Amino acid sequence: MEFYLGIDLGTSSLKMILINEKLEIVDFLRRKYQIYRPKSEWVEQSPMEWLEALNDAFKTIISKNNLFNKKLIIGVTGQMHGVVFADQYGRALTRAIIWPDNRASFETEILKKKLSQDKYNDLANPIVEDFSAAKIMWFLNNRSKLTDKLYKILLPKDFIVNYLTGRFITEESDASGTLLFNVKNREWNTDILNDLNISKYYLPSVHPPGARVGNLKDELKEKMKINQKNIPVVTAGGDAPMAAVANGINEPGEMGINIGTAGQIMTTSNKYCFDQKNRIHTLCHGLPGKWFIMGAIKSSGFCLSWWNKILNGNNKKIGSLIKKGFEKSDPISANLIFLPYLNGERSPHLDPNAGGAFFGLKGNHSNADMVRAILEGVAFAFKQNWEVMKNMGFEQNKLIVTGRGGNSSEWCQIISDVFQKNVYSKPENKNSAFGAAISAASSAKNEPIEKLTSNMKDNLQVHEYNQKYSKIYENKYQIFKKLYSENKNYFNQLNKLK
Repeated sequence: MEFYLGIDLGTSSLKMILINEKLEIVDFLRRKYQIYRPKSEWVEQSPMEWLEALNDAFKTIISKNNLFNKKLIIGVTGQMHGVVFADQYGRALTRAIIWPDNRASFETEILKKKLSQDKYNDLANPIVEDFSAAKIMWFLNNRSKLTDKLYKILLPKDFIVNYLTGRFITEESDASGTLLFNVKNREWNTDILNDLNISKYYLPSVHPPGARVGNLKDELKEKMKINQKNIPVVTAGGDAPMAAVANGINEPGEMGINIGTAGQIMTTSNKYCFDQKNRIHTLCHGLPGKWFIMGAIKSSGFCLSWWNKILNGNNKKIGSLIKKGFEKSDPISANLIFLPYLNGERSPHLDPNAGGAFFGLKGNHSNADMVRAILEGVAFAFKQNWEVMKNMGFEQNKLIVTGRGGNSSEWCQIISDVFQKNVYSKPENKNSAFGAAISAASSAKNEPIEKLTSNMKDNLQVHEYNQKYSKIYENKYQIFKKLYSENKNYFNQLNKLK
């Protein structure tokens, strides 16, 4: 029997999922690692800790499922927009600068000034600090002593692929989240690279998503005691497009909301298009030849983790926190609004200075009311991104919630009421790691992903929206939008006080 292993290098943990030839989940495990914040705007991770998590998870899943002599194909996905600066041996020269990092504000402004409107159109994305380009510029400006050793600049999942295969490569979906890539033509944008004085030599070669790019190195096979002669490795795609793949978001009208540490709302496009106001993203899909349109919010599940840490020191499970907020509060009695911009915000505001806030707080509000307000605030942030997509001409025929939100019937219900739309969720949480495993299966079977996923049987849970609550939420949503727009300058002034 053939097995497909999906590896997802997430923001807070590495996820590994094993599926069989019938695309059934055989095993799933997770390994956490640290996030480092050495300065207020800096957010880093240790690539060595990534590898420790990978090796431990890999060894465990091989041994637990007796895969030593089984046929195995590996698909790799991971967090987007981060950068690893590697030497010729694939060793990281520094900690990785990951997507929430906001140190490169100066470089971001330079980037904006250097690009003409035509070049903006080639990028199809807003100019934000989260993306890779400004981080690379910062490194070249501030770590010049290391440039003699610099060989390749890798995205996080590509660092893992290099560790597994020894090859320096990337693929279209992840590359399109760098601001150095022509998203329409699917190639490195040499004009922009020249404008920014970034040598194309530093960038890896680009493959289509789902490409088989090499085999597992012999030394790793020996380390894991695997006897298979060749174990192919597939570069599946970035974690957001792989979440879309995992949940069958393959055609226009199919829409997904993924709630992890951050959050994404996405849909598929068969043709190249982008938001003329540069509020949301157009990226290459994990399906070859397609694009996906995405609104990204920087704090979704993180908002609950933050509140849980303040309230309980992380001693309480997030699920029970959500359940209590849902059962002991309602949108009428709570009458409270939360702005979920704890890490600044990307879509649609593009504001690193945006902050979180509870609005309408009174002495009779309870913890349950605060939790419900957090759940509602995240749902409102997703809806604001959906409105941009709607204005671009996209429809919403089916809405699927995945990730931490997909595991919570309470959060799905709130999203359903806010969107005034029935919501579907997959309780088994088929996430980006599952998408990477599907990509590996597609490569092994030589079948398009769309065909493979169309045959999967999913036990979708339906959440029907409550018309009474939807009317209340529509009123709260209008206030929510005004709270940010009317207080944006105050967020900026607060940030200057630092």
